Amino acid sequence: MPKSITVKKLPGATVVALNELATKAGVSQNVYVKTLLQNHVDSVAVHGAYQRFEHLVNQTAKVIEKNTDVLEKFIEINS
Repeated sequence: MPKSITVKKLPGATVVALNELATKAGVSQNVYVKTLLQNHVDSVAVHGAYQRFEHLVNQTAKVIEKNTDVLEKFIEINS
């Protein structure tokens, strides 16, 4: 269910800039701000997923390096 929020004491210059950006985008101020907020929420979620992915890649790289070391020692011993 959609909810409403109110932003109080927003600087006038910010309101003017938002109106100009909304006009350039061809949408209302409300639609522009809703989209802006949703994009921010989405980007935070994507950033969190990226950090988890980066961590997994680093862990995988360490495991591959360790496996490579073990295989090299095995080959050295058995050659």
